[in-house]
Amino acid sequence: MAKNDLILIDSIIEERVSENLPSNRKDEVFEFLSYEQVLKEYDLSADDIKSGSVDGRNDGGIDAIYILVNGHLISDVKNALLPKSNANLEVFFFTCKHRDVFKQDPVNSICTSLQELLDFSKENKNLDGQYNEDIFEKRNIFIATYKKIAIILERLSIKVIFASRGDVRHELGDNVEARAKQIETICKEYFSGCDAKFEFWGAEEILAAYRKKADYSLILNVKECLSHGKQMVVLASLSDYFKFITYEDKKMRKYLFDSNVRDFMGINAVNGDILDTLENRKNNEDFWWLNNGITILCSSAVAIGKSITIENVQIVNGLQTSECIYRYFVGDEHEQEDRVVLIKILPCDTIAIADDITRSTNNQTEVMSSSLRATDKIQEDIEDILKKEDMYYERRVNYYVNQGISTEKIYTPLYLARGYMAVVLKRPYNAVTLKQKFMRKQSSYEEIFSEDEDLRVWSIVAKIMRKTDDYMNLLRDDICGERFLRNVRYQVAFLTISRLFKTFTYSSNDIISFDIDRYTFDEVKKTWLDLQKVTNIDSRCATWRSKSVSLEITKSIADIEKIKNFVAIDTIQNKKKKGGKNGFTDEFLEEVKKNLPAQPWPKGVHLTVSRKMGISPQKATKAIGELMKRNIVKRQKNGQIIE
Repeated sequence: MAKNDLILIDSIIEERVSENLPSNRKDEVFEFLSYEQVLKEYDLSADDIKSGSVDGRNDGGIDAIYILVNGHLISDVKNALLPKSNANLEVFFFTCKHRDVFKQDPVNSICTSLQELLDFSKENKNLDGQYNEDIFEKRNIFIATYKKIAIILERLSIKVIFASRGDVRHELGDNVEARAKQIETICKEYFSGCDAKFEFWGAEEILAAYRKKADYSLILNVKECLSHGKQMVVLASLSDYFKFITYEDKKMRKYLFDSNVRDFMGINAVNGDILDTLENRKNNEDFWWLNNGITILCSSAVAIGKSITIENVQIVNGLQTSECIYRYFVGDEHEQEDRVVLIKILPCDTIAIADDITRSTNNQTEVMSSSLRATDKIQEDIEDILKKEDMYYERRVNYYVNQGISTEKIYTPLYLARGYMAVVLKRPYNAVTLKQKFMRKQSSYEEIFSEDEDLRVWSIVAKIMRKTDDYMNLLRDDICGERFLRNVRYQVAFLTISRLFKTFTYSSNDIISFDIDRYTFDEVKKTWLDLQKVTNIDSRCATWRSKSVSLEITKSIADIEKIKNFVAIDTIQNKKKKGGKNGFTDEFLEEVKKNLPAQPWPKGVHLTVSRKMGISPQKATKAIGELMKRNIVKRQKNGQIIE
């Protein structure tokens, strides 16, 4: 390792500490940097990278676990879009130490843990070691994914990564390397045909990966070119296109496909035909005769002879074809190919035009609706409203990251959705467990990303959550890891804003008109101290995901701080209390009545009550019906009062 490599790595860490990426602690920043660089070719978002962390108490020496199928992260097996055949399953286990040496203790720990965790015959409750709930969650995902794709599994790869700031080439001890080989053997004993590898990543390896930047300005060599204005239709040889979409080491440039709404579907009927066309040429047929081709969006394209320089490349249609071409060349090391592929190159002046092209070119076959969320009007509107305040809403994965925008200015849809759930809908316990899959169900998606919501609320929510993160990073002590912070931040934000409003019945309009300068370090610190009075603060995260515990904590702090109207968020209705068969208390119904406008109510009034009180639209509808049934309000149907 060159002497200056360690200095450069430390300077990168210092810079990221100042940006809180992901926190202000060097060890956590180093962990995130290691995950990011090792998994760089998969082009994961910051949220995806953070989701793999299992670090904390009872982690068995494992800091992060990632499960990927055909290069795509699996966080929810039930809703994952898995291939129909030819599945490649990759599992990464990380242990990271912010030291300048590679010691044996971390290798021993992960060895002991993997001997248990990879034994699928044992249930979680029967394991000898002590593991936290995140370890169990990742293990369950691994087991479920493995079982689900076992019949079509083409390759299983397990990589164990030990990252430190040390020197891999000169400082690894024989005992450490021997233990690493033992871990590889253990993996292979549990899975026949498994490709198991233990890798050491030091300062030199991490720095080399860090310097490998995504290049969006590429040159495509072509055979023929037809232009119309700025747009071009070209024929490029298969081998030239293969070089265009791969690095020099022949790994695929996955970042070029960020805007493509489909994942690779495996070797299904269509892709099987594409590969068959590639591998078995018939009657001198050219490839482009039988294929729909590729669509590339860009900011500009300039043709010079038989080469086209393309700026800001995004391949929005043709992922299946590209993956098949990639497999064709990588699989058998084919020589120069004279067959060609059809490519449309479309420079776009505006994001709106690019979205229209993406949506249109991806409507020919079935696509999960969630895959097209990035082009929804509400997502575009949120991006526009945040940009006015120099905030960047990354509705497309890594869109602004790859432009070099500071991470402290970037907000992802999941980050804001969780903040909205905690602060506006007043359900911090749901915010903790909210995952990307909520966007796949229309009702859960619209509950958060509602066209009826005032767009101005999003910038306030973003500022509240970012301030909460920054302040809690300063307040948490050594027992509270970054994983713990991910769980507690939503309760802290919700309780702090409720105390500042002095009531739990604040509305979206109240948040919009809120002076964000009032949300200070001292206010968050006060909430943190209150939390420590009413509950045990430690690194166990499971309790913070519990609805009952969250409500119990909220009730206790409401009593301490004299915050009004706790009943408005107490959605656990006790049927033993005085109330109707729906279990609604008189106090709860009175709160619903207060949040209703004057009659006749407009259509969708239940959604207004839902947002104001932080209850589900269904509960709001039933409560309004109960009010009419008890004659507390006038009966109404279709916007008309019934006398």
